[in-house]
Amino acid sequence: MIFVIGSSGSEARSVFSQQKELIKSVIEKAKHTNAAFGVVQYDYTGRRSIGINPNSTREKLWRAIDNLQPMNAGTRPDEGLRRAIDMFNEDGRPNARRVIILSLNDRMSTNLGELTRVAQSLFRENIEVFVVGYGSQVNQQQVDVIVLNPRNVHIVQPGVENTTDVVAEKFLTGLIHLF
Repeated sequence: MIFVIGSSGSEARSVFSQQKELIKSVIEKAKHTNAAFGVVQYDYTGRRSIGINPNSTREKLWRAIDNLQPMNAGTRPDEGLRRAIDMFNEDGRPNARRVIILSLNDRMSTNLGELTRVAQSLFRENIEVFVVGYGSQVNQQQVDVIVLNPRNVHIVQPGVENTTDVVAEKFLTGLIHLF
């Protein structure tokens, strides 16, 4: 499972922190599965921040997640998704179930055509995508291009407490059969 998170200058610190908390929450709730986790951060490029390691301990993952920092400018989820596809192809576990949890905000600068091309690659590669949107203005057209199943989309509303745990629980309900 790869988390693809926005980390540009346009990400509010609170949203960046929420993304990190969601990652931790999903990992914690999935501790009894055989899932391995990775993280890609995107701004105008995609960067592998935490590689997929099925032998990584919870403590190492937590430390790596805590150390994630925002990157530069731009908000190109298509670049993050491209990097996640590369990571899956480099993983060396061809029979592993491939899942991406993509974080989006309401400041996307991705061209819809580019996003469509990446989405086609995701479908060809049999990668299931779940989306968590942060804010009330997440671009629904972009979400529809990426996600086939509307149940794979969850929106985090600003100012709502415990949202991270609720979203993590919803993701795991949809994901648990995959692992």
